Amino acid sequence: MSVVFRAPGAGLWERDAAHVEGVTSRFFDAITRPALHAGLARGFALAGALVEGFDEWQLGGHRYRRVRLVGVPRARMWGDGPPEKHSATLPPRLVFQLLLKLHPSLRARTRRATEVFATKAWREVASAWSTVLRPDALASNRRLQSFEPRTADDDALRSHLATVVRAFEVGFEQHLAHAPIAAVAVGDFLAHVHAWTGASLAESILAVGGASPASTEPVELARAVGDAIAAVDGGLELARDVTRSAEERLEALRALSATIARALDA
Repeated sequence: MSVVFRAPGAGLWERDAAHVEGVTSRFFDAITRPALHAGLARGFALAGALVEGFDEWQLGGHRYRRVRLVGVPRARMWGDGPPEKHSATLPPRLVFQLLLKLHPSLRARTRRATEVFATKAWREVASAWSTVLRPDALASNRRLQSFEPRTADDDALRSHLATVVRAFEVGFEQHLAHAPIAAVAVGDFLAHVHAWTGASLAESILAVGGASPASTEPVELARAVGDAIAAVDGGLELARDVTRSAEERLEALRALSATIARALDA
């Protein structure tokens, strides 16, 4: 049976197929939706964006969203009911200009946007991530990984799972809080490259490929593990032994070489 999408409210609705191609589980939705909205709200404010967040609607397991702007009354929603009559005409340009000058929330966002570009505020955000937030997250994850589920009773396992879920929620919200200002930094770079060279945006984006440690570091860590395994007699054969489970192979590789164990724990 095909599902026909009918807009659940006024305005433009889009499905985010870039991040989620199929449908998501109720469990995933329950732990990601609150963090998504809270993180983006923080992130848009941090970047000085005129976006407050998104309204969402689910249909056929897919989520659709509509942009919600700062200082603008929330557009009407009618859900599964019949569409209400509404005007699709935008207010005159003068109205927007006056709002930007008079509305307190919009004035605050425009001041913040000016500050972001004047101070290159994304550098401070990146520094805080590298020096404080990321080390704290790694330490938290390592504590969680030290838990041994095979010897835990039911209460301890439930408590551990709740702690893992909470750590995911915190990390997911933090990721989304940084996403808007990171997009501003990359977008500013691409705009300048285009202005300086005439290169298209598609061409300009190639210049930053592999430049971020956040993207390249996992590759380097994986390469170090592979090199350590290849340097030990029997390492590659053990890694490729599909008759053993992944857990059994990892434990055997750790026991085979202290160098492999250090690379896996890096």
